[in-house]
Amino acid sequence: MFSLKKSSTIGILFLLVSIVTGCTNDVLAKFLGRKLPIIEIVFVRFFVCCITLMPFLNKKSFTDKNFLANLKKNIICGVLGSISMILTVYSIVHIPLVHVTILFWTIPLFEIFLCKIIFNEVIGKSKMWSTFLGFVIVVVMSSHGGYNNTISSFSFNIIYCAPLLGALFFSIQDIIIKNMVTSNKNNIPMLFCFSIVVCICSSIFTVGNWVPLSLTDWLIAIFLGCFGNITQYCVFMSLKYANLSLLAPIRYTEVIFQMLFGIFIFREIPDITTIICALLLIPTVLNAIKK
Repeated sequence: MFSLKKSSTIGILFLLVSIVTGCTNDVLAKFLGRKLPIIEIVFVRFFVCCITLMPFLNKKSFTDKNFLANLKKNIICGVLGSISMILTVYSIVHIPLVHVTILFWTIPLFEIFLCKIIFNEVIGKSKMWSTFLGFVIVVVMSSHGGYNNTISSFSFNIIYCAPLLGALFFSIQDIIIKNMVTSNKNNIPMLFCFSIVVCICSSIFTVGNWVPLSLTDWLIAIFLGCFGNITQYCVFMSLKYANLSLLAPIRYTEVIFQMLFGIFIFREIPDITTIICALLLIPTVLNAIKK
């Protein structure tokens, strides 16, 4: 048994690894998106995910009581994950990385909103106003829609609906798997089930639209799949060892990595509106999710 302090430290380390590998994955997906269809990138990534997870599976993996009890939830999450990943990859390819990251900070806000509708949870005035303010900030940033100090007019950029819808579907997934991670002793079968469902769903749309991959593309795809597994596994483990309230503030370090990648690799320089919105959104979301 770990002490509370040591357990929290392990959880934080797992989360930091997931952030680094997740940001690296976004860069790789953006590179592939320059020549491959979005659906194909999603399929190839999760195909590699499935292949690389197979050595860690055995018969017992799929006969575990917790896995069988949650099989339907796993399949539903896989279908939702297919939609989420398509929207995410589309966003990464067409929108500056730092903007995508900030827009995905709305996931906790969507979760609060959905819990109120689905579970009729009581939401205090502070949470309610924080959630409302968070969405206002996101609308302002989406309406500004510029980077590299260009496009300063106030008109909602429709392309920003993609990451917002992706965040919505991810929040639904989070609600469904809320208790699945802590109840499962081994989360590898859950990862495999999720990946195989995403593969099946995305493969339907690749028929007739397949673009042959070069050796370089396959190498990038292999890293994409491997890092994807590492990212998701580390997220699961971070939730196992540390409380969400402790991990939430650390997730905002992701924007630093995405900003650096965007500036030095893709020349995506965030404007002053983006920076201000990010600084305002961080305390707003933290206040919304605090107990």
